[in-house]
Amino acid sequence: MLRLCPLSNSLNRFLSTGTTLGAPVQNVTIIGSGLMGSGIAQVSAQAKLNVVLVDQNEKILNAAQQRIHKSLQRVAKKKHGDNESEATKFVDDTLGKIKINSDLRSAVKEADLVIEAIVENIEAKQKLFSEVEKAAKSDVILATNTSSLRLADIGANIKNQANFGGLHFFNPVPVMKLLEVVKHDKTSEQTFKELEGFGKTVGKVTVACKDTPGFIVNRLLVPYMYEALRLAERGDASMKDIDVAMKLGAGYPMGPFELADYVGLDTLKFIQDGWAKQHPDDPLFKPSQLLNKLVSEGKLGAKSGEGFYKYNIVLKRSEPVFFPGEVVDGYVLIKSREPIKAREIAIAISGKAKSTWTMWEQYSANRSTKSEAVPYWAEIIYIDLVNTLWTPPPTSSVLPAGENKFPFSFLLPSNAPPTFEGKVGYIRYFLRVKIERPWLFDYKAFLGFTVTPHFDLTSLSYASLPIFKTVCKQLGTLWFKHGTIEVKINLSKSGYVPGESVVLHVDVKNNTSKDIQRIESSLVQYSYYTAHRHATRLHYGHAQNKDIEHKTESRIVVQYVEEYKIPKKSSGSYKRMLAIPPVVPSFNVCDIIQVGYYFKIKIVAIGKISNTVSDEVPVLIGTVPSRPSICTNEPPERDYLAPPQPSLEIEKSDQQFRYADCLFGKGLVPDDEDDKIIDYTPRYIYYSNIP
Repeated sequence: MLRLCPLSNSLNRFLSTGTTLGAPVQNVTIIGSGLMGSGIAQVSAQAKLNVVLVDQNEKILNAAQQRIHKSLQRVAKKKHGDNESEATKFVDDTLGKIKINSDLRSAVKEADLVIEAIVENIEAKQKLFSEVEKAAKSDVILATNTSSLRLADIGANIKNQANFGGLHFFNPVPVMKLLEVVKHDKTSEQTFKELEGFGKTVGKVTVACKDTPGFIVNRLLVPYMYEALRLAERGDASMKDIDVAMKLGAGYPMGPFELADYVGLDTLKFIQDGWAKQHPDDPLFKPSQLLNKLVSEGKLGAKSGEGFYKYNIVLKRSEPVFFPGEVVDGYVLIKSREPIKAREIAIAISGKAKSTWTMWEQYSANRSTKSEAVPYWAEIIYIDLVNTLWTPPPTSSVLPAGENKFPFSFLLPSNAPPTFEGKVGYIRYFLRVKIERPWLFDYKAFLGFTVTPHFDLTSLSYASLPIFKTVCKQLGTLWFKHGTIEVKINLSKSGYVPGESVVLHVDVKNNTSKDIQRIESSLVQYSYYTAHRHATRLHYGHAQNKDIEHKTESRIVVQYVEEYKIPKKSSGSYKRMLAIPPVVPSFNVCDIIQVGYYFKIKIVAIGKISNTVSDEVPVLIGTVPSRPSICTNEPPERDYLAPPQPSLEIEKSDQQFRYADCLFGKGLVPDDEDDKIIDYTPRYIYYSNIP
């Protein structure tokens, strides 16, 4: 979705600013809480409208609330300066106008205006509006924030076509002044006036447009960039000369290739492909082979480090893995075909732990009980530093053309916990480069890296010792008892490293009248999170509403489910080896996120009710393997094993390891600043030669 228009400032004096205001809108529901949706929610709330922000689940909505909160703090600082009380009141009052809801039907029930800001997918938008129309008031106004799709196609299934139109905001919504108000053939004049009036209420300059591909800005901007591509593909001019010509000859702040890199080549291709499909015979929408090639190679522009230009972060070491207390060093590479006009080039390093989720709370208002989704989150900053790499000399304001390298170096703190990506939290480290330019848009590049402390299992005497647990359970119900099953779980030791195999031994005494038919063995990762309540509304005397909450999530690391029969009134012995894949080590060195592991055994007998016996045995995952030991005593029975504490120096091991991608892949929690899933998979120590 192309929402960025660096030409808007220079075009403002040409924009339509009609004065006709429609009927007032008071209750606005915005569906989709990404950068666009949360931005629309913010400006609507700042205009003192009642806002309901809707998305698929509470986790996404919680992230949106935090993003709006940070944006409002920036607005408050500009608006009220050092007047802290007024700034706080502004933020709290504005946030108080925004409610979040993951239930679509209840969210649109009282809405005067519903704005859709979801993914640019025609089928998804059509289905959404059909659901909204069923639950909303008959006179509700429906609007889409699409940037490239035709309104006639999006609203094809809407029954009341007269109440449907387009509101195309530009990113970032709180900053960009322009709003394209779009009407299709069946949009009523009253609906258009009300949409235009809403735009003025939220402080935008509105321009009117019919339902044409790309409306005004994108209809001009995207073909302009594509025509520049064709000019270069034909060999009529170089990309460098085209960018220079448009900046110096037309007065544009960016050349078309610079702009394409900033917008994202994949975004540009997505829009153009959609238009080409709708208008296959129009040469204006003809695809570009050069653009298709770059996108297929993963060269997407500034966000991937390379597009038509190249800007990325290069580390000195081949593996992006560091231990606490080590130096993270490398250089920033900027390769351009022409001089870059810039104010500053800076690199920042960030390392933090964050937990985040939403809980529903009930409260009384106007003699009725209502529910509200309240965000809970906590954050610990381990490192947050910025180094300026380059500023222009007094005699020039440009970075020379060609290849420019800027070295950097940061020292990691010795208490840095391991990189971790969970479902409701993360511990994340990354580098971010920013090229600040003397116009609205800056270039940015991102690089994630892994921190993994030394968790030396040799520092724990019990890590190399066997561990066992015994469990006995009665099968059946109160009136239909079948007898007991006794299970003894025995592990060869309690401490392991990724790549090592666990030797599991289970002795079963089946004293029941039922045959045992299946045994399930699995290694489970448990993550423990702590978060604090963040809400503008206070709660009074409700025991379930605590200011600190804890959450536990579990993920199966490896599992075997096997048919294993032990007849009634008999015994059996089950053995299994389970290889441990690349995962984060056990740790408790972070106050808001800890990780532990358990082996879980489940014995399943014939029957439907109360036919299973299960239990868990704790194990440790470290980074340095334990040494073999001889145990002459009975092995211990434990419910918890304290993980080793990080050590800055360890003894050299004969075992060789490598780094491998984490079993669970990339993170699931969006980044605070960019509202995107971080495109980085943690890499952990993995041993491949342990017997």
